[in-house]
Amino acid sequence: MIAETKPITMRDLLYVGQFPGPISGQTVMTKLLFEHLKTCALVGQTITPIDIVRGNHSSRVANAAIKMLRSFGGFFRVLLGAWRKNVYISLNSNFGMVLSLAYVIAARFGGANRMVLHHHSRDHIDRPNKVMAAIVWAAGRGAVHLCICPNMAAQLQARYPAISHTAHLSNVVGLGTGQMQHALRTGDVWRLGHMAKLNMDKGLARAIATLELLLQNGIPASLSLAGPFTTKADHDFALAAAARLGGALRLEGLISGAQKDAWFASLDLFLFPSLYRNETQGIVNLEALAAGTPVIAFGGHCIEDDLAGLNGWCLPVTADFSGHVLARIADIGRDGWPDQRRLARAQFETLHARAQSELAAFQGICMAKDLADVAEQVHSWP
Repeated sequence: MIAETKPITMRDLLYVGQFPGPISGQTVMTKLLFEHLKTCALVGQTITPIDIVRGNHSSRVANAAIKMLRSFGGFFRVLLGAWRKNVYISLNSNFGMVLSLAYVIAARFGGANRMVLHHHSRDHIDRPNKVMAAIVWAAGRGAVHLCICPNMAAQLQARYPAISHTAHLSNVVGLGTGQMQHALRTGDVWRLGHMAKLNMDKGLARAIATLELLLQNGIPASLSLAGPFTTKADHDFALAAAARLGGALRLEGLISGAQKDAWFASLDLFLFPSLYRNETQGIVNLEALAAGTPVIAFGGHCIEDDLAGLNGWCLPVTADFSGHVLARIADIGRDGWPDQRRLARAQFETLHARAQSELAAFQGICMAKDLADVAEQVHSWP
């Protein structure tokens, strides 16, 4: 006899987050998850978005005013609208944590049924943070703290033992599953790529140093830098390197859509030597894997999870990044690189399949009345 499945009682949801506007991994995921929840909502169930994105005005004064008005408006909307609802809050980092704390307090005093707090940053995990400790306390033991991967969730709970419930949802859910297609190869030049908001913390200088080391050791190579520069100093640094290295270093600027897909597919190796203190996953690493392009990256939180089992792809932050790339290319060689491509694509498919179960759990966490119902009926509940 097949046991009857108990129906899950669903709650209305207040969905608080930073929508695009300014494009970032966090804003893109906020919009994607909101659209997914809307699609899954039951008849009569409401999902109310509260957009807390900063202003995109050319004036800093205007941006500050817009952000303040949005903050006050959002705070009172949560306070007055949270009664007996579930509340999802995409947590800010750095000084934005204070604003997140205000929303958590508003939801708690407003009578929220449950809060789901989505962590996108690692700085408050790597080191104690008093504002985050206050968020954990204000949210209470019934809150679910959503991280990007199991490693991040475990470290968060170890840092803040008052947290009772954690879950994880990889950013890979935002990527399609199209088959990898590679540009035709000509010659023996190793095509390297680095994409980010280009600056020193994200690895700009380390990527260029890797190219220079390869060339100095007689390995024909090129490096393509994609993305906007954070500062004029970063741009000037890259321009000077391009003048010194000639056609071996190319500055692609900001690329997107089909152009970005083709760029990833054209690479032999994607470099991500980021030491940015808030780095959690690096969506660009996932995009490289989707294209079947091998990755070499510094580890940290979810990068370690994403590249687990791939020998030599994830490095400790103390490693000689450029020297490792040189040794890796010499060791694998051209003949061994097709196998590396297949490993990259297989890793992506594994991560993407796992994330679909996480997404189903996320839906239940945000919308079910009781966590016990989710635990019983969503097999991937962490």
